[in-house]
Amino acid sequence: MLKSEEVLKIRKHFEELGFKNIEVKQTFVPVHVVNWMIEEGVISDKDDEGQEIQEMVAGLYVRIETFQGSFGLLCGPYPMMDIEGTGVTAQDLGYDEEEPPFLISMADDKDIFHFRKLLEAKSKNT
Repeated sequence: MLKSEEVLKIRKHFEELGFKNIEVKQTFVPVHVVNWMIEEGVISDKDDEGQEIQEMVAGLYVRIETFQGSFGLLCGPYPMMDIEGTGVTAQDLGYDEEEPPFLISMADDKDIFHFRKLLEAKSKNT
């Protein structure tokens, strides 16, 4: 479970990048992200103690709702944004074709800023 100061830190970071009306909600890790984590060896789908996969990844994912759109945030040592369903792919932001189309790194604010701009452009076209 995220602490309130962590939620404030997330909100502040996205506000600094131009996102508006930000709400952060703890939720389950979506299946497509869990499957990617298994494929990459981040987690195992075979647990000797009978622990459910969602229990193993509990607390690692939040949903971020903004004026520009909603997306996920996979927390951890190397946080990544889950942009599945936004109409923008990682490849639209210059990521290699072999990279998953739904994940972008939080390490480069330029990518997040560019993602916001693409979301805004898409909303103007709809």
